[in-house]
Amino acid sequence: MEIDVIESPSGFEQLRAEWSELLQQSAANSIFLTWDWAHCWLRAQAARAAPVIVTARCPQGRLMGIAPFSLWRYRAFSVYPISVLRPLGDTESGFDYPDWIASKGHESEVYGAIAKHLRKASSAWDCIFIANVSGWSGACSRLSDAVDAARLTKLMRSNEFSHIRLPDSYAKLMAGFKKSRRQNIAADARRFERMGARIVRCETQTQLDTWLPQLFHLNHRRWSAKGISGTFVRKPREAEFYRLFSSIALERGWLWLHVLELDGAALAAQIGYVYNGRYLALQEGFEPEAGSGAGTALRARVFSDCIEAGLTEYDFLGDHTEHKARWGATPRAGRDLLIARRWSIGALAVRFSIWPTGRFLQPEPFQEAVPSQSLVTEG
Repeated sequence: MEIDVIESPSGFEQLRAEWSELLQQSAANSIFLTWDWAHCWLRAQAARAAPVIVTARCPQGRLMGIAPFSLWRYRAFSVYPISVLRPLGDTESGFDYPDWIASKGHESEVYGAIAKHLRKASSAWDCIFIANVSGWSGACSRLSDAVDAARLTKLMRSNEFSHIRLPDSYAKLMAGFKKSRRQNIAADARRFERMGARIVRCETQTQLDTWLPQLFHLNHRRWSAKGISGTFVRKPREAEFYRLFSSIALERGWLWLHVLELDGAALAAQIGYVYNGRYLALQEGFEPEAGSGAGTALRARVFSDCIEAGLTEYDFLGDHTEHKARWGATPRAGRDLLIARRWSIGALAVRFSIWPTGRFLQPEPFQEAVPSQSLVTEG
C-alpha cells in the first residue's frame, strides 16, 4: 500500500469521484462518510477545520482506502495543548457511525497500512478520538484490530444506539404496540385531520427554502418550552451545515423532510435521510401550543412512508431513550475509541480515561485550520 495524506482543498476536490466509487463498494458505505457530507461540513466550518485525509493506494495507483480526519486543538486541564484527530464531519452535523473506507476484501490490509502510518507520523497528533462507532457492522472490530496490530494504545467505552426493524406493512407495526398506544396515535392523526392540517414531504428546493427555517424554529420552540435553546440556535454552524447538505441531499434523493402544516404554518417538522434502504432520523421540532400529538402524528406518517417505500430500518441513531422505546425501538451497542501512541502525552489520556468530551480535555474556543505537515512527511 502506498500511503498519502491530503490536506489541501484542491486535493480533497480531486478525490471526489474516486471517494464516491470506493464508498459505494465498501463495507463502510454510509451517508455520513460520503464526499458530499465532508464537503458541506468543511464549508460550514470555514476556517475552524481542515481535512487530513489519509489515503491508501495499490502499486498500480488504484484508491483502496480512505481514513478521513480533521485535526483539532484541545487543552488538557486548561493548560497543556493537545492535538486530536477526529473523523471528518463528526461535529455540529448529526454525524454517527464513523469508519475508514476500504475496498471490500482488502479491509485488513488497508486498515493495517493506515494505522501503521498514523503510528509513524504520531508527532503530528497526540490522540485520535473516534466516537459513536457501530458495534454491529464490523467497524469497531476493524478499527480495534488495526490499532492493536500497529502497536498503538487504545481505550474503549460503550454507548447505545436505537433502531426499529420495519415490517412489511404499517398494520404490522401498529400491531406491535399496546391497544392504548395504537388508539392514542390514531386519535392524534384524526384530530389534525379534522382541523384541516396536512402532512407533506419536501420535493423541491422552493419547499426546502421554506420549510427548513421552520424546522429550525420549531426545534427551538420545542426545547425552549423546557428552558433549553434549540440545537440550531446553540450551534449556528450546524444550521449552516443543514442548509448546505439538505440541498445536496434533495438532489441525490436522500432528503426526507416531512412537515405537518395548517393554513401554511408548520406545526411539526421532521428531517431525516434515506440511504441504503434505511431511514436515518436526524432532527425534529413541533409547536408546543399544538401539543406533543403534532409530533406523534407526524412520526406515524413517516413510519408509514418508510414502509410504503420498502425501507427495512428506521434508525433513531445515538442514545436509546424511553421516548424511542415507546415507538418499538430496541437498543444496540456501539463504542467510542480513544487512541494514542505508547509513551506519549496522549497515552496519559488513555491511561487515566480522560476523554475529549469532559471538563479535563476541552477544545480551544476557536481555532484556525490546523496544519499537520508532519503527518504527511513522517512515516
